[in-house]
Amino acid sequence: MHGFCFRSPLPLSAPQPVGLDALLVAHPPGAAAGEERFSLTAVRFPPEVTDTKAGMTPAELRDTVKVAFLAGQSRDGTPLQRRILGRMVEGEAFTTPIPAPSLGEVFVLRRSDGDSVVLGFKLRQDWAAQGRELITAITASLREGEASCAAARD
Repeated sequence: MHGFCFRSPLPLSAPQPVGLDALLVAHPPGAAAGEERFSLTAVRFPPEVTDTKAGMTPAELRDTVKVAFLAGQSRDGTPLQRRILGRMVEGEAFTTPIPAPSLGEVFVLRRSDGDSVVLGFKLRQDWAAQGRELITAITASLREGEASCAAARD
């Protein structure tokens, strides 16, 4: 997804475009939109969105994805950190009642080519324990680049 790959202990759908430069995978794979227990949305932003004087900060990128793609509210999140790609990454946890009571986490990753990718995880509140385990598995196995992705499949 946008130059990143990962392993999942549970089956996920194939990546589906969900607007702009965004892709979504969900569990269970055949779930209708809004009925999934877990989803991961990856939104790519080119360097010109972040590297200009008027560019967006990581907090603004997280907020944009949280509101536009994950039905979260602006500025209602709780700061958090996760180890992603071997380092601690600042993120934000939030809740939303849409389409069902859900928890979410958003993080901004910078690719080696300068693009930023916002990862937005969303899980139903009644599936919180399993969803958090899935986020941990995905973030622990996340890799950047074609060679890393090919090795992850082997």
